[in-house]
Amino acid sequence: MNYYSSDWTATEHLRAAHAIAQRPEIAPVDPEKMIAARKAGASAWELHERSIAGEFAPATTYEWRGSF
Repeated sequence: MNYYSSDWTATEHLRAAHAIAQRPEIAPVDPEKMIAARKAGASAWELHERSIAGEFAPATTYEWRGSF
């Protein structure tokens, strides 16, 4: 079963997953920062690239394992 619409989409997903695996601190995003960028005119693709670059990282990290 193919979950992706094209080879390019699958490759991009793997590239993003690899980037996050190499730098797990960039995985979380601050939704307020991302929403502000979208309202300022950033495309979905730009948001994707900027989030991988760590631009939307929250000011403090959230430790999800400690909340249960």
